Amino acid sequence: MAIQDKGSVRALALVGPTNAGKTALMAALQQAATGKTVRPGEIGDSSPEARARGHSVELNMTGFTFMAFFIARFGTEATAGHQIAVNLVVLLFMVPMSLSSATATLVAQRLGARDLPDARRLVRHGLALTVMLALACGGTVYGLRETLVGLYSRSPAVIQAAVPLLAWVALFHLADALQTFAGSVLRAWRIATVTLVVNVGALWGVGLAGGWLLAFGSGLGSAAPVLRGAPAFWAAATAGLVVAAVILCSYLAWMLARQARLQPGSVSPAAPG
Repeated sequence: MAIQDKGSVRALALVGPTNAGKTALMAALQQAATGKTVRPGEIGDSSPEARARGHSVELNMTGFTFMAFFIARFGTEATAGHQIAVNLVVLLFMVPMSLSSATATLVAQRLGARDLPDARRLVRHGLALTVMLALACGGTVYGLRETLVGLYSRSPAVIQAAVPLLAWVALFHLADALQTFAGSVLRAWRIATVTLVVNVGALWGVGLAGGWLLAFGSGLGSAAPVLRGAPAFWAAATAGLVVAAVILCSYLAWMLARQARLQPGSVSPAAPG
């Protein structure tokens, strides 16, 4: 593979599920473009730059893992229903993650050019597109929830366990799209610590801890049928993502307003955080 005009390559984003070969492909592309050998660990979540900027989604996946541990106490049907919902969430997540990565790359370019108005325009357009697609995807999943579950299983017990969860998936996806977009764009300002702290508190504090309390530690689950069993964890996880989305979107709006006040029309460097 030869790149004739190396200066024409401005940005590249590779998006895909775990173990899809993204890191290997990126290493091959970088080696072809620069002619330098890429050492193991130089690219990916384990690289120094990735750790420093918090470029990792492992934290999100640990939430689903521990949810599965707890939901297993409700039986095999509940666990199967949960796995169907998780699979759909991961598939849906590819859309906002792609848009967020692309928007963050373009915003970082405009910040490097000290063009704040264009950076703000890109944020507005990217956010609008992310929300519209999240609503469309979530609405489709909700409207076709019985059909979608039927593609995974013919067992009436599994279908009964999974269908209620897909109603939460629609809300979960919208909140997830918003917090993913805000967190990704904030990294264009080299702000990653805030995103990490907010996600830890929202996903583990509100999501996992709240789900456990609803399902096992309080009377709310027994009082409200919608909060019994696995739906308790999905309700709490959705609430956690709503909290994260509100905080991160508010922080992003504050950052944009602050930059506009400091130097209208240009960029004032933001301290890493």
